[in-house]
Amino acid sequence: MTEPRSDSPVGQLGEARCFADLIRAEWTGGGGRRRPVMVVEGGHGHGKTHLLRWMGANLRERDIPYAHLDLADPRYYSDVAAVLTDLVSVTANGLGHHRRYYGRLEFPRLWIALLALRLDLGDGDPGGEREQVEQVLQRVRAQDRGSLSWLGDRLDRARDLIPPAELLGPEGAVLDISRWVASVASLGAAGADRAVTWFRTRDRGRNDGEVDSLVALAHSAREPDRADPTRGLTNRQIVTAFLCDALRADMRHAPRRVHALPTPVILLDNAHRGVGPELVQALTQVPGSADPEPLTVVAAGRDSLLRALPEPRDGIGEDAAWTAFRMSALTARDTGRLLAERTDGEVAGDPAERLWEFTAGHPAATVRLVEAWTGVRGRGLHEALAHAPADPGTGRASTRTTEERMLADVLGAALTDLPEDLREALTTCSAARDMDAGLWLYRAQDPPRTVGENELRAHPLWDGERTTVLRRLLLRRLARRASGGPHPDWSTTHRLLADYYQGADPDPERATESEIYHRLCDGQLLRVAWHFEGWLKAPDIGGAAWVRRLRTITGAPMRSRPAPPLHETWRRMWTEEIGEGTSAETEACLKLVAARRILGDPDMFRTDHLHAVCSQALTELSQYCPSGQSHLLDEASAHLEYWRRFHGTA
Repeated sequence: MTEPRSDSPVGQLGEARCFADLIRAEWTGGGGRRRPVMVVEGGHGHGKTHLLRWMGANLRERDIPYAHLDLADPRYYSDVAAVLTDLVSVTANGLGHHRRYYGRLEFPRLWIALLALRLDLGDGDPGGEREQVEQVLQRVRAQDRGSLSWLGDRLDRARDLIPPAELLGPEGAVLDISRWVASVASLGAAGADRAVTWFRTRDRGRNDGEVDSLVALAHSAREPDRADPTRGLTNRQIVTAFLCDALRADMRHAPRRVHALPTPVILLDNAHRGVGPELVQALTQVPGSADPEPLTVVAAGRDSLLRALPEPRDGIGEDAAWTAFRMSALTARDTGRLLAERTDGEVAGDPAERLWEFTAGHPAATVRLVEAWTGVRGRGLHEALAHAPADPGTGRASTRTTEERMLADVLGAALTDLPEDLREALTTCSAARDMDAGLWLYRAQDPPRTVGENELRAHPLWDGERTTVLRRLLLRRLARRASGGPHPDWSTTHRLLADYYQGADPDPERATESEIYHRLCDGQLLRVAWHFEGWLKAPDIGGAAWVRRLRTITGAPMRSRPAPPLHETWRRMWTEEIGEGTSAETEACLKLVAARRILGDPDMFRTDHLHAVCSQALTELSQYCPSGQSHLLDEASAHLEYWRRFHGTA
């Protein structure tokens, strides 16, 4: 058998290691214990689907049986039977497909249970119901003692005889028993007795007859919302548990060779949708035989999936029903690895750092931006965002830019698919640095908008002090918004926020810092320089706090890109603000703020002479700092180091 792949999805090494351990025949948590369900949780675009596709590719290369279903498919919304039918399908996408080393896996218990759910039990006459079920079971038992390997094949083809009505709906589909029996009459039935007997015991020490068990199952499916007071469950939960129990029993009775190989695998994407939570819960709570079945289940979904599961257990410890992994943001190192993979070698750390800062490590957005950056041969971030990559399937040019695709990755839908009021409200509120200011800005719009505040909160615009990739992308859209329209433009929005912080924030220091941040967004360089001069001379601030404010405020976004030549643009920016009688300290602050503004653009950071300007201005200003001068000098040294690094390379 092919060895497992040594690579793993970027930033998901822990998940890859857990998966590799679980599918091993001699997994480390063995000793007779059942493998826990592996639950992968994360927001939209955090790499869950990518991880499952990587797992599927790994399994496919090694000829390991697996089934990969997306439970967001409308077919599976309320139909557990459809999910389980496709999981054990004999097609290339199901566990029942023939594979080298494994042969074709058989699922007689599950197929008989699914069949019982489709029976038309007439008007509820107990004798008639039992007769129909007995007829089916007798036909199965009466087959030659050959193999059941073709049973799944014939049942798969006979789906037109079992219409895909909702599994737990009140109107079950009618099965033509005579036609079904005729379709399988030529099949062997080795193992039929064991399969039928299971319905009598279900590995639980129960004494119900097999006919009674199947009749009860069919009745439960007819009234899914009815509660069973003796068990504290709804009929829907009882039926789902029954089917999952049958699946695991079939796997326990798999041929001995299967138990010595890597386990077959079920991959469930978007498991928080539709029947997913109930299905995953049932897969974590399968009583019966203590013997573990050779089966690994991986379910990926949002955090609502975790709330449907029993008490969580950390790690893969003894008796753990499930083990959870939360998809985390990528690091700068992960971004560098992505760049290296796509450029066939090592790349300088600076591009990776800059791309990572823009995306804040959002997995899908980072992958998208890295691909575009390599697509434009590293010409710049703005070029990458404007890049419209060709369709990978057809090779034809696309009209959707990387920026638009990244927005869809983060939002879960194309921006143009959102209601206009929500789309414009998100764009306006992206100017705010925190949720409180953003909601105030939304309320301050005239005329009032119709989008609810909960809808705004539902989108990842804010994440503490960190600027999210959604904010960065929508700020670019805000910068393109024309003045005089129905929605506030860039300058109006930032002036409103600056005025808000003058009187609305209870923390005076934070309020002033935020106000000056938005003044700088509006291009008010002189006003910003005056504040930096005042902070520099204030005895209660000191050099460390001053440098922190310098980094935070001068990181404010610009509405438009600085035009080349950059040295001339920088000179024009500060000379237009300066007047007669301007002090040396004010002039130095103006030069510093103007230079840092330009360097804040990721594509301009390598401009060596602007780093030299910053180093000189900081050295000059340090003499006016009453305490903590060393912090300003350290910052000056950092800029000087950048000048040496980039000199002659830009």
